[in-house]
Amino acid sequence: MSDKLDSLIRFLDHLECRASMKELTAQLRRLEIDDRDVAEFIRFADPSYQRVLVRARRWYHLWILCWKNGQRSPIHDHLGSSCGVRVLRGTATVTDCVFAANGCVKAVGSRDYPAGSVLTSEDDDLHQFSNLQDGGADLVTLHVYSPPLRRMGVYSLTDRERGEEAWQESRKMVTASPENSETPLDSIQGWVTPNRLFFVRNHFEMPALEPSSWRLRVEGCVERPVEWTWEQLLALPHRSVFATVECAGNGRSFLQQKAAGVQWGAGAVGHAEWTGVPLARVLEESGVRADAVEVLFEGSDRLERKFRYLFGAIIVLLLTGSFRLYSWQTESLAYDQIKTACRLLVNEIVDQQLALGCRPGQPREKDRPAATEALDEAMKEFRAQWENEWPLPFKFRADIIKPNATRSPDIPDTTTLERVKSFQNDPNKYEDNYLDLSRKHNYYYGAVRATESCLLCHRQRNADLQEGDLLAVVKLDVDTQPIENGFHTNRAILISIAFATTFLIMLGSYLIVRYVIVKPVKHLKEVSDAISAGELNVRSEIQTGDEFEDLSHAFNRMLRNLVSMQDRLRRVNADLDRKVDELAQANMALYESNRLKSDFLATMSHELRTPLNSILGFSEVLLSNDGLNDKQTRWVTNIQSSGQQLLNLINDILDLAKIEAGKMQVRLV
Repeated sequence: MSDKLDSLIRFLDHLECRASMKELTAQLRRLEIDDRDVAEFIRFADPSYQRVLVRARRWYHLWILCWKNGQRSPIHDHLGSSCGVRVLRGTATVTDCVFAANGCVKAVGSRDYPAGSVLTSEDDDLHQFSNLQDGGADLVTLHVYSPPLRRMGVYSLTDRERGEEAWQESRKMVTASPENSETPLDSIQGWVTPNRLFFVRNHFEMPALEPSSWRLRVEGCVERPVEWTWEQLLALPHRSVFATVECAGNGRSFLQQKAAGVQWGAGAVGHAEWTGVPLARVLEESGVRADAVEVLFEGSDRLERKFRYLFGAIIVLLLTGSFRLYSWQTESLAYDQIKTACRLLVNEIVDQQLALGCRPGQPREKDRPAATEALDEAMKEFRAQWENEWPLPFKFRADIIKPNATRSPDIPDTTTLERVKSFQNDPNKYEDNYLDLSRKHNYYYGAVRATESCLLCHRQRNADLQEGDLLAVVKLDVDTQPIENGFHTNRAILISIAFATTFLIMLGSYLIVRYVIVKPVKHLKEVSDAISAGELNVRSEIQTGDEFEDLSHAFNRMLRNLVSMQDRLRRVNADLDRKVDELAQANMALYESNRLKSDFLATMSHELRTPLNSILGFSEVLLSNDGLNDKQTRWVTNIQSSGQQLLNLINDILDLAKIEAGKMQVRLV
């Protein structure tokens, strides 16, 4: 990145709120920069202009926009963001727009901005950016958005509908649940990967953590186990480092032979600045013991916690459903009992009416008021005394409705009249029940129909009366408020029992998971950690009488085999050491033999070649003497030729020794 952007970046990095238009204008005008200073970010493409991110922070984004000739932005706004633009190459055309009276967008003017020009806009300023230069020239602009522009509203000259365009890139999703997403490498223009584009690797769903209750526990091979809160960690000294992180499976989708796991492309890698508390600083507070061999991290994806949460959620759902079904069924039975009680009350009321006013099979008598009133009063007193002893208040009102009533007090209301007519129209209908929960009343209607015994008496008033005709309708108005109160009490008891049951089940599941499932697993983990530290004498001791005990036995068998194999390897190594020692001794003997051979050859060379040279030299002297006869000359010649042959043999032997010792090389010519 060019140093000419340093002053602008320093200003932007110190922002703690939205930058004003005045500040952006002043900073952009101070720049002495052109397109050559940002050449590494310039990139053109068809069919649309290109946005290249230069730098991103919380309160701003810095972009380079590249426009081929004829390319335009949509008509848009910068809602919630201040925008400053400096033209680096070419001439930019900006068309201002406003809303017309009918809601459409219309252009109100355009202006050209040559290289070096600075322009600003914010919020609901409607405009369109274009490259309309002559001769096919390109356009390069530098844009600052504070705060970062996430989405911008886009508009059309021919459509009143408002759209949106995403301004920033997003990660490439590989798997959605759990999320595994790649860094879009085409969008990375710098050597630091922005946080929003950094690849995400998850083996499980992201846990929901609450900073106020979150704790970091350091335990194990430490002198002082320590528990840290979120606030305590933030108070420790921080350090920042730049580091590259890459998933081990990056590029797995490119393998010819498919491998299991997340099918990454090439984007499971990123380089970022990491800020936090050094691990060494946290471990210092706990005092790491000398026998510690590794740091093991355990997060919110532990088996015990996952099982507890999943089991708890399932238990809550099952209990909620079962108790709700039970409550609904109980309430239905209670309301059905109201209907049953009303049936019995209808019989009682009819019996009372027969006792007071009717004498089946006898003509109707008119002069029995005193006796009737006394009997009626006695029945009312008995009923009041009896109802006071009922455990559940069952308040009701009974009315006898006559089908053809003409007096005003006897004329029923509209609803009751409809029920009476339904009884008259349907000779086989004897009852009707209506539960009005809004008024907390239950209305029961019972039909009283003429029997053969009734005809003698009632035909005195209605000569057309037939057997089965409707004589009257008994209406029972039952107050359901006491039952509703009982329902509320019952619901409260059920909810309390449900909460208590859920708590007890979750507590029981916690104890079962912790001590029946997790404890043996943790024991096996501790044994494996001890074995990894070199303590091969430890053994797994699980006595649960189930598969965990079988697993423990299998683990111990594996450990015994491992120890026996290690013993065999140790014996093999000892044998190899002994043989290596024997080979070393043999090598020393060979070396000594070779040295003796070299000494012998050197001695032989000196002891033999010296006399031979003397003999050859003396023979040459004799041959040069003219006083020798033929026989003497032949003898001297034989001596000379034999000595020369012997000397050649000695030289060949010495050459072979030199070749064997590596002091002479043989080349074929």
